[in-house]
Amino acid sequence: MKRPLLQLILATALAFLTLTACDPDGRGRGDENNTEKPDGSSNDGSSNNGSSNNGSNNDTEISRGLYCHFTFDGNLDNRISSGPEAGGYGYYFVEGLNGTQGLDLRASTLNFDEAIIDGGTYTISFWVKKLSHSIIYNVESNNQWGKGFILEYKPSGLLYCSDGYDYNYKPAYFDHPSLDPDAWTHIAITSNYVSGIEDCTVKLYLNGQYISSIQEEMVGYQNVNYGIGFRFRGNMIVDNLRIYSEDDLDSKTIKKIYEAERPQ
Repeated sequence: MKRPLLQLILATALAFLTLTACDPDGRGRGDENNTEKPDGSSNDGSSNNGSSNNGSNNDTEISRGLYCHFTFDGNLDNRISSGPEAGGYGYYFVEGLNGTQGLDLRASTLNFDEAIIDGGTYTISFWVKKLSHSIIYNVESNNQWGKGFILEYKPSGLLYCSDGYDYNYKPAYFDHPSLDPDAWTHIAITSNYVSGIEDCTVKLYLNGQYISSIQEEMVGYQNVNYGIGFRFRGNMIVDNLRIYSEDDLDSKTIKKIYEAERPQ
């Protein structure tokens, strides 16, 4: 074998051994900025764990179908630009989740001129603190006596009523552990009512976990349009209000919302 050919073979083998030793998994040094760290983040500063803990998230699972998202960081702006605006009176901003701001509603109300919920299928997600006896939210109807989809808190617990006619007011209590008024609690309510069905199944999630469900009779719903206005008016401090109109989220997605926003 001629010497130049032997030198070429030896040089090629040495280059291959050097590359393999430096990069044993075979990715190549050009991919080093895309490697994942043990905590789920990447070398480029992005995160793959779906959690940002500031109310924002790149995970499409928790943004799909989102109609309203209010973080209350010094304003009532809807982070979904195409969604409705909010207004109110008597509220003020206080310390919220993770050093941000929240909204103190203990002497006020948060109003939406649009119904937001004009059907029985939806999800509402929010964080609450200092909650005391009050109606947390309801949807106004075109009947002066009618309110629908009411979530209320009493000392005995959370209760819900799908149909709000005063003479048909049939609330049902969720079976759940007591809420600590001095701690932030994540509450999510899902409803899967389909027009033409008499009953509506409503589920309660606390701190990302499914807790219990109730079935509500939809008395008179067929004859009433609840799409007049939405009132979020609980006696509480609230942060990160999310509303998914016409979408009842599953347990996995609600868990992702909790993980993305939970206090550190």
